[in-house]
Amino acid sequence: MNTMNDQIPFGLSHLEGIYTGTQAVYFPIEITCPPDLPNSCWEPWELPNDPPDNSWGEIHEYDLIVKIEPTSHPAYFHYIQWFSGSSGNWHRQSGALIVIDYEYTVKNASDGIRFFATNISSDYSINIEGDGIQHSEGLTEGVMRNASEIVIDYIGLEQQAVGTATLARAEIIGGSHEDPVITTNPDSINYLINQDGYPELVAMSIGNEIIQLTDSDEFLKEQSDIRLRMMGGNDYLEVTGGNNYANGNMGEDTIILRGGFGQYLGGRDNDSIEVFGAKEGTSVNGNLGEDLVTGTVAGVTYRGGKDNDVLAVSQGDVWGDKGADTFRTVAGDGFAVVQDYMIGEDMVKIEKEGSWSIEGNGLMFTCDCGDQLMLLLGIDDIDQVTMV
Repeated sequence: MNTMNDQIPFGLSHLEGIYTGTQAVYFPIEITCPPDLPNSCWEPWELPNDPPDNSWGEIHEYDLIVKIEPTSHPAYFHYIQWFSGSSGNWHRQSGALIVIDYEYTVKNASDGIRFFATNISSDYSINIEGDGIQHSEGLTEGVMRNASEIVIDYIGLEQQAVGTATLARAEIIGGSHEDPVITTNPDSINYLINQDGYPELVAMSIGNEIIQLTDSDEFLKEQSDIRLRMMGGNDYLEVTGGNNYANGNMGEDTIILRGGFGQYLGGRDNDSIEVFGAKEGTSVNGNLGEDLVTGTVAGVTYRGGKDNDVLAVSQGDVWGDKGADTFRTVAGDGFAVVQDYMIGEDMVKIEKEGSWSIEGNGLMFTCDCGDQLMLLLGIDDIDQVTMV
């Protein structure tokens, strides 16, 4: 017997996932609440006033995020969807998605997977107080064209509105299975999708505007072309390319660089900045707190900032700045050039056997393997160096 996977390169299991798109909805001439639905009828769009007043007879567009989850039956799915209009507030609906003619679909799915979906009415809606939970009833008919695209047509039974949308599978770039972080490429707008609440904006890059994140613990992977203030919380940021600016602000943050150009600040508290890849001219600064700054890339400026920092760099220009800093030797290409070693305050930690020698206008440490590891500019006597 042929299976669906023999017919098309995707199966029912591919319905599971997170999708994003834009839904266009037409609101007919103003109507009243249907008399047979007095308990579930919700004054449409009054809270939070999306679309604006006096918009009946017009078409409005909404950003749409849909999370589809499997159940114990292969043709039955649960979904949560969030949509946002001109007010910027997110509304939420929950419901059931049922594959049409399951047996036929499994055997003959060359035209895609067809399904119905219905919203849960007010008596069964997710029980969380506050703005934006939509208690209206509606019916959606849709088709999954391929493993990454869904097309839907919507009828609102209470509002008598009709709509259509094409949804693309969102890329998951971080977070956890329960609370994933998605990106709505190509806009580079990233959301934490928490089904107990609403999509939480965690990163966005639009022109030269600096985006301020939340005080939660954010987890951002594979970022590029960002300008962020990460604010409170213990945040994680991985940068892989582009032209960037990021400030960890408060919290014990971790910033990982794997590419791109930019300026990066740890902010307050004890942060970690690791440079595995970056373009020449990039600078990193632990800022305030007792920070750990590591790197293996030449052409990068490494600074500790205020307080007692540890800098472990194999090549590049290194400043401890203020505080009693520790410069740690690291094997690799080239050698670290320490620009501001403070006699009697800063320290050096050496993890290989070797010797010191005068090299130009500084003191160079060379390991017994022959590699030069660290140059202390302005130092000309080993007695000026405090070892740990």
